[in-house]
Amino acid sequence: MAAKQTHCALTVRTAKAAFRRFSVLDGLEMLSIETPGTEFPLHAHDEYVFTLVYVGAEPVGHGGQVHLVPEGAVIALNPGEWHSNRLLPGVGVAYKSIYPPTSLIKSFTANLSLGDARFHQPIWQDRSVSRALAVLHRALESDSSVLECETAFLYFLVSLLEAQATLRTAQRVWAEPVHVARVREYLAENFAHRTTLNDLSDLTGISPFHLLRIFRDTVGAPPHQFQNHLRIEEAKRLLREGIAAGQVATEVGFADQSHLTRRFQQVVGVTPGEFARNRNSVQA
Repeated sequence: MAAKQTHCALTVRTAKAAFRRFSVLDGLEMLSIETPGTEFPLHAHDEYVFTLVYVGAEPVGHGGQVHLVPEGAVIALNPGEWHSNRLLPGVGVAYKSIYPPTSLIKSFTANLSLGDARFHQPIWQDRSVSRALAVLHRALESDSSVLECETAFLYFLVSLLEAQATLRTAQRVWAEPVHVARVREYLAENFAHRTTLNDLSDLTGISPFHLLRIFRDTVGAPPHQFQNHLRIEEAKRLLREGIAAGQVATEVGFADQSHLTRRFQQVVGVTPGEFARNRNSVQA
């Protein structure tokens, strides 16, 4: 689908965000955003991310480049891919994102005998893909049956795979640098603790500058942002279990609840309170 040359500006004065989690599709989560001026700094998700831009346009930073996502285009990101969401001056944007867990994608690709799907381009301007994702959004937001939601998801996934997706089959296994693997493992086990760059340098035996460079080049983000990613993912898990936000902030390593709220909203798009209120699955 050709990119539009003009973009509709939203008249909304303040950002609107709505988050929901569904009992169908392995607890798939959905975020609806309508905003004149909200940006998301560099971050990643443990789930796949599929976003359809309904109104306006949005620059997305990914892989060291900035891609302009026009109205009607789809963003497709693999788990762990670092990206940022930016704004065009004077152009609001409305979009809806779904976050399917890897287990869901694997179950469908296994049934399709397609193996493990990994998407190698972030922006898709394909009419069939956009239409299939819009149909899935409508199915999730309306009083649709489980069968209809599963069918809509399968049609979307197949349309995306048929368009341009590359499957990770018979590919050479790439070995992560040992120093990076050691830091990732350490941060995964100690994300709630105060960690300094010198700590990581001592852990690996290489200089802080060299460590920063190879970690960023390998992971896609520096160690402190990777640590924040781990903290946010753990905070989401605890909030789903009904733990109070203040206690969650302490357990995941943030200074206080306001610090958690600020970081959480920058990545998830809603506050911990709104996320917690919608933690119970909604039957589509």
